[in-house]
Amino acid sequence: MSYVNARGELRRIDRLVEFDDEVWVLDYKTGAPSDFMSHSAQMQEYRVAMAGCIC
Repeated sequence: MSYVNARGELRRIDRLVEFDDEVWVLDYKTGAPSDFMSHSAQMQEYRVAMAGCIC
């Protein structure tokens, strides 16, 4: 799912799974382990964006 964030940047969520009472935002990573903090910030941005979304 693609969306434009508050800074006007195009973002793409790898997988959005909707249930009756919750939504899962999934982001797949490949390759060597990388920076947990940047991934955590990325997921927080996705959560905030999808909280205000009528999908």
